Amino acid sequence: MKKYEKAANSGVPETRFFTELIYSVYSLINEIELYTSHDSFEVTKVNNQYDIYVIVIGESVRKDFMHEYGFKINNTPFMSSINGTFFTNYISAASSTQASLTHSLSLYPNIGNNIMTLANKAGFDTYWLSNQGFVGEYDGSVAAIGRRANNSFFIKRGSSDDKRVSPDTKLLPEFKSVLHSSDNKKLIVVHLMGSHTPFCTRTEEQYDHFYHNKKLSCYVQSIKNTDKLLSEIYLDLSKTKSKWSMMYFSDHALSLTYDKSDLSHSDKYKQNYEVPFFITSYDSNQKKIINTRRSGLNFMSLFSEWTGIKARNIENICDMLSENDCPKQNIIIDFNKNKRDFDSLSNDYPK
Repeated sequence: MKKYEKAANSGVPETRFFTELIYSVYSLINEIELYTSHDSFEVTKVNNQYDIYVIVIGESVRKDFMHEYGFKINNTPFMSSINGTFFTNYISAASSTQASLTHSLSLYPNIGNNIMTLANKAGFDTYWLSNQGFVGEYDGSVAAIGRRANNSFFIKRGSSDDKRVSPDTKLLPEFKSVLHSSDNKKLIVVHLMGSHTPFCTRTEEQYDHFYHNKKLSCYVQSIKNTDKLLSEIYLDLSKTKSKWSMMYFSDHALSLTYDKSDLSHSDKYKQNYEVPFFITSYDSNQKKIINTRRSGLNFMSLFSEWTGIKARNIENICDMLSENDCPKQNIIIDFNKNKRDFDSLSNDYPK
C-alpha cells in the first residue's frame, strides 16, 4: 500500500490519476475486509455493574488546555464539578484519529475484534452516533468499527473534511432517542468533531475569553462547548433513573507550533498524546484521581474491566481502574506506525 501512497503524490498528472485510482480501489477492498471481518471473541463472563454505558470520544483535545487539568481559563465547569475517576496520565495510542482509535477500540490489527462486536456478543444493544465522516481517507477504519454496532447514525455521509459544518449538539436528539429505545443493556458511543481544525469553525467564530489570538481563543472555546455537551448527556442520563456510567476521552491531542500561535498535528511531542480521560457514573460519590500511566494501546483491557465483559482474547493482567502500576503503559504509535517509548519524546514549546 505504501508504494501507491507515494505514487499518488507524484506531480505527473497521468501517473497521479492511475495511481490514485488503484489506491482508491485498494482502500475500498481494505475497508470492505474491515467491515465484514468476523470477530473471534470468546466471552467467558458478563458481570455488568451498570445498565447503560456511554463513551464520548472527543477530538484533538490536549488536557493542559482544560481548566480541570490546570489551565487558567475555566472552560470545563461541568467536568470540574462532578465526581468520578479522573486519569491524569492517560496517553492516546497515536496522535491521529484513525491510528489512535483503531489501536484503542479494537485488538488491532484484528479490527473485527472491537468494542462493538464484544458488546454485541455480550448481549448489549449497541449504538454508534457520529459527527465524523462515514467514508473517506481519514474516516474509513473508525467508521467501519462504528458500523458494527446494532444501530449506527452518521451526521456526515461523506468524509470528516467535507464542507458541511454540523455542531456536535446535533447528536443530542438521537442520543435522547436511543436512551429510551429499549430496556436492554446498552453501549452508546458518541463520536464528536470536538476541537477539530479549523477551531473557529467549531465555535462559529465565537469565544468567551481571549487567549493570545483568535485561533487559540476558539480552541479554548471548543473545549468549553464540549464540556457543555457532556453536561447535557450527563443530565439526560440522570433523568433515566437507570444505572449508568459515562466515559470521556479525546482521540489524540495537538502540539504548539514553534511561534506558539497555533496548534497542529505531530508525533514528536508528549503533548500530542496527553489527553483527558474520566469516568463518571450515577453512583459516583467522590472524585478519585489516578496518577499512574495508562495507554490507549491497552484500552480494550480497560473497557473489559469497566463493562464487566471478559473474553479470552483480552488481556486482564492488571487493575486498570486503580492506582496500580501496570505493564506496557508507556508505548505510543508514531506517524510511521512504529511503536515508541513515550518518555523518549520531548515537550513542545511552553505556552
